[in-house]
Amino acid sequence: MPGSSVRPLREDELQPAVEMLARAFADDPLTRLLSPDPARRQSKARWYFSAVARYAFAFGEVWTVGEIDGVAIWWAPEYVLPSSARASYAGFDEGPAVLGVDVWEASLEVGWMVGDVHQQAISEPHWYLNILGVRPERQRSGLGSQLLTSMLERLDRERMPVYLDTGTPENVAFYERRGFSLAAEAEDPEHDIHVYGLRHDPR
Repeated sequence: MPGSSVRPLREDELQPAVEMLARAFADDPLTRLLSPDPARRQSKARWYFSAVARYAFAFGEVWTVGEIDGVAIWWAPEYVLPSSARASYAGFDEGPAVLGVDVWEASLEVGWMVGDVHQQAISEPHWYLNILGVRPERQRSGLGSQLLTSMLERLDRERMPVYLDTGTPENVAFYERRGFSLAAEAEDPEHDIHVYGLRHDPR
């Protein structure tokens, strides 16, 4: 519920957090790339969100609200671009085995496009909001805004910009209402994916 406290996610809470995120992003365009089958897609999404969160536990921050009703995964400015060693530590190098070679190669193609949008949108040091998700039955209840606001207020004080990307126009509108601006975008017709890059400059 809105009013639940925002707190750091504990590493022993990773599994329920990624279960929730896999459900929250079940129909996201980027998640659909993982598999046309919903059950297989959820399994592969859990692996992906686990790797993203493990990276943030080591090189950023992971926050939750309520009973893990929402999760925000942030990568710190100096670690926004993963080195091969850091990516391996988080488990990203397991991708070909987990996803299959074809899906892994398609994911890499989309990943390069997402990276290009990121570079076009922002060049100075910034925090990267890699994932913000809310339990499906709790969406539109203010929890996403609560998770977002708690970090933005801190980064405003620190004079640090924020970047995020999304594959849905609805999310663009959500973030624009909260002070983000669309800074770059690109489309991959082959995989039916459009990526929007948004930035939030300190106030």
